[in-house]
Amino acid sequence: MQQTNKTNKRILFHRQPAHVLLVDFTPPFNNKICANIHSCLEEFFALVCSLAGPPRVPYFSISAIHRYSECLLPLQNVRGNFQQIYNALLELKHLKGDMHEDQSTTSFGQGLRDAVLQFNRQSTHIRQMSGFSTQLEVTVFSCQHVNVIARQIEAAAQSIDLEIIRKIEVVTVYETENGVPLDENDSSQSTDSSEDMATMMDIIQRKFLPNDTLSISDHFKHWLYDCGTDKEYLHLILNDIGSGAMTLKCDIREQILSPSLLPPTASCYNILPELNSFTSGSKKQSASVSVIQLTAIKLVRANGLCESIVFGMPFALQPTLCWKLDWEELDTNQQHFAALCQHLHEKDMVLLTCQNSTTDQPSYAGKTPNPRGHFVILPSEGGSSLLVKPVASKELLLPHGSSNRVDRVVSDAMEAVGSHLEKLEVCDVLNPLYYVSNLHQTLMSQLMKGSQWQQKRKSNNKDQNKPAKVMNVKGRTKGVIMTASLKSGHVTNSSSNGSKANNTRPGYKEAAVSSREFPTEL
Repeated sequence: MQQTNKTNKRILFHRQPAHVLLVDFTPPFNNKICANIHSCLEEFFALVCSLAGPPRVPYFSISAIHRYSECLLPLQNVRGNFQQIYNALLELKHLKGDMHEDQSTTSFGQGLRDAVLQFNRQSTHIRQMSGFSTQLEVTVFSCQHVNVIARQIEAAAQSIDLEIIRKIEVVTVYETENGVPLDENDSSQSTDSSEDMATMMDIIQRKFLPNDTLSISDHFKHWLYDCGTDKEYLHLILNDIGSGAMTLKCDIREQILSPSLLPPTASCYNILPELNSFTSGSKKQSASVSVIQLTAIKLVRANGLCESIVFGMPFALQPTLCWKLDWEELDTNQQHFAALCQHLHEKDMVLLTCQNSTTDQPSYAGKTPNPRGHFVILPSEGGSSLLVKPVASKELLLPHGSSNRVDRVVSDAMEAVGSHLEKLEVCDVLNPLYYVSNLHQTLMSQLMKGSQWQQKRKSNNKDQNKPAKVMNVKGRTKGVIMTASLKSGHVTNSSSNGSKANNTRPGYKEAAVSSREFPTEL
């Protein structure tokens, strides 16, 4: 049974590669492109360095490629080093601003060799720190055509250990008004058929990105996904009756980053964050809750709301019954509330709101603005309540897209899955009252175990807390003092032969100090 449980477990984020970024300054690479890369990397690593849990981007290095390869940040830990990463990105931006536009690049091979050399020097340390072996992933950002850069990298393949490289991603950034650049020397493709060259062609991936912050940011956010493929995430069992069940093995792909992994400043993504302060076993009995202010900013069609960006606890809104309001205000508020429900329901709309949007003020004296949460409000049919749910913002959103999509499903697969689905019961309405999660039984079992453990602990403490025994003999006879120590549990004896009673007092005082919980009497 233990072997089965062990084989059915996977380790999260233990196959994350070390990332090396090479930025090519060859024209038409300009200050605008460099500024966009700088801005996206700053925001990306602010997020990465704040995420709790296993490191998703464990190691990072960045180099500028111009007349020679200039390392701006050696390969090092990302977590806890945001200041060093910030300084390196700032140096990248300033370096491009000080450089002439007509400088060409011929040092891709040197940049790749330096990256591999850095990784080899630290591979032992990385393995000792993480407990797992990892690989190197190299990303090249350039304005040259991907084939031009790929040929330069292929030329350096003979002096590189390809076993440690997971992927070399060549990204061409282009201006949208100019379109994707063409490779004018496409006919000069490498004809080397060696085994190393074939391996190099397998690990090189080519990609085109428009010069906008959204596309560049999405590219870096792909680094946040779990790269481990040692074990599947989930088994979806169809028709679990008898031996004819079908099991689909799936991977789980995050759609948004959970705000619970971020510092407490991100509590704005919860409509009532104070509820999270009442954790199990907490002694906190109350909390002061501010009046929440949501400002409507847009109407959204109901069929335009994607479920993948809705997260967190839903709450129902009802017209207030606050006794401090007069009857006329209560009645007017209730009428307006019902009218809003009816309008949204008839128009098939949802209301997009923003928290504290009316209190926005320009930052001054270096003050950082507080984050704001966004929420959607959905109407009910009867007009008696609204449903409010948090939605993801740009910072939390992860890039979509599937890399293993099937273009055409064969008929045999359709028939096999269809036959299993036909055996399942069909219901018109999902009623949660029909489904029990065994939560009550689990909680009662844990509470009973805790109660039994406390009773056993009290019983043990009662036996240990017995007062120290003292034997006192009158006159000039022998006296024995026995003391017990709460911390060590040892019993010590001190005796005096033929001495006066006042001669034993210093020894008693010393024993009493070391065992204050067990006072003795003479």
